[in-house]
Amino acid sequence: MKVLKILIFMMVMVSILAFYLVENSLLEEKLPFLKDTEDMTNSSKEHESLTPPPTDESLLYEWINVDEETLLKSFGEPKRIDVTPYGYEWYIYNFENYYVQFGIKEDKIVTAFSNSEEAPLGDVEIGGSYEQLDDYYSFERSESLKEATGTYTFELTEGDVRRRPFSHIENDVWGQFYFDEFENKLSSVRYSTEDVLLVQRPYSLTYSGELPEVEELTHDDNRAWEEGLAQQIFDLTNHIRKHHDLNVLEWHEETADTAYGHSREMSEEDYFSHTSPVTGSLGDRLDQREINYLLAAENIAANHLDSIEAVEGWMNSEGHRLNILNEEFTHLGVGVYNQHYTQNFITDNRP
Repeated sequence: MKVLKILIFMMVMVSILAFYLVENSLLEEKLPFLKDTEDMTNSSKEHESLTPPPTDESLLYEWINVDEETLLKSFGEPKRIDVTPYGYEWYIYNFENYYVQFGIKEDKIVTAFSNSEEAPLGDVEIGGSYEQLDDYYSFERSESLKEATGTYTFELTEGDVRRRPFSHIENDVWGQFYFDEFENKLSSVRYSTEDVLLVQRPYSLTYSGELPEVEELTHDDNRAWEEGLAQQIFDLTNHIRKHHDLNVLEWHEETADTAYGHSREMSEEDYFSHTSPVTGSLGDRLDQREINYLLAAENIAANHLDSIEAVEGWMNSEGHRLNILNEEFTHLGVGVYNQHYTQNFITDNRP
């Protein structure tokens, strides 16, 4: 049992440390104007539903443990369904001004996430100050869960308490609150059941009893999961940009392939850097695929449990944040492989 506790602690700490290992690079090259523009025509609108969001007045956390049928009656069919290894599937709703994800397991909602100001959160709201939420929830360094299978205590670092504290909401529902440290404001929120928390283990954990296992995905499902993570990062990035009154980015398939190749190579060759021993710099990789651009930048991360954690980590790192909020970028490609995440931003060089 003691060995298991140590292993859980080490795995969580590796994920947290990866937050500090992320890097960014920015380069500018002046190339001939793009003559063949077919690869630049992928629109961000295909990721967005123009249907107005539902008028249901339920608070976001109140959807936890609600059945799938009720969700579909209120929200309609999801824009996308993304597989995960955590026992649930993400139902992605990407309305023009409201982004929300619902995790469905066995026809029940077990987790929900939003980074939109329109998300109904009750007495708190996206954009609310850290002090406001701390006064309301009294964030602690440790939180304990007691279930029939055992007793579990999550231990948070000081950084966790500042950036992503969590608190009991009601019954078996817990809330994780992600904060933008640069603005000292709530940037997104995730609600989950205790079972989901014990599968994901987002913080250091000590326990007595049994732990649920992460599902082992088939090769095809694992690839689908990684593709879903890439699309979620794209969606989350655009909603962040809209929140900051910036243009939304368009998806660029060739740049996404470049990003995926770099993520895969970092995992397989066991390194973490923008400079590859095989393919060189970001500029080299874009040139190898004959991608035309005026400006390019790259964000990388590793060992985050999902897209939400990766994006929130980037937004709390100055260099990565500047890339995400750079008003000059027009297109984005994202690639994920084995918990290695790469964002490649480019500026279309058409006049």
